[in-house]
Amino acid sequence: MLEDWLKYLTAAAKVFVVAVLLGESFAGIDRLLVKTGFGSGLFAFIAGPAIIHLLIVIAALMLLGQPKLNLPKKNAVPWLAAAGPAWIALAASGAFLTSILFPEPNPAPGAWPNLPWWISSVFLAPVLEELVYRGLISPVFRRTCGNLMGSYFAAVLFAWVHSRPTLAGIFAGHSGGVPPGPFLLALAADWLYLKSGSIWVAVAFHVACNVTPALFNGIDPRWLSWLGMLYQWGT
Repeated sequence: MLEDWLKYLTAAAKVFVVAVLLGESFAGIDRLLVKTGFGSGLFAFIAGPAIIHLLIVIAALMLLGQPKLNLPKKNAVPWLAAAGPAWIALAASGAFLTSILFPEPNPAPGAWPNLPWWISSVFLAPVLEELVYRGLISPVFRRTCGNLMGSYFAAVLFAWVHSRPTLAGIFAGHSGGVPPGPFLLALAADWLYLKSGSIWVAVAFHVACNVTPALFNGIDPRWLSWLGMLYQWGT
């Protein structure tokens, strides 16, 4: 029992260190983009996260031989269908049903996100983040803490990094937090990865989750406010 708790404390320390390092890296990239004149527009919206995650993937491939880019097996094809199109269909159906059964008296017209959002949130982020967190980080935690706790610590790290913690913020009492939306997404993606044996199933699920805000905004924007608490965290 004591040995298990020591493993968990070690994993928690790794979560803290890696989260702060990634938060500082994002902040540093953002400052660099501003100083070089690329601090706005499409490039700034995409470049920071893309650069950091690409560096992690390259370093992992060189130093650790990971992530393991398992192609979908025959038994993974149904998982791909369930993780991607089925999730999008479920979200769209829920939005349509609420707009029909419980119409808003004066609905505000929804708007589809712009091209930079689609490139960053729907194409780059799911692939790069799944390669890093499910392909690299989760296996490291699972090897030392087991599948359950390993997935938990990896999910906490994934969610916490979304609030971009920095040392300055922590010392000032604004350490960010763990938004439940990304935390639940990470747990589900990790489970899909383990069950299907293919990282691309996790990518498909991540893409579908990132598409749902656009669906809600275009069909019934009330869903964005109803689910907004999942993407809030304490400061």
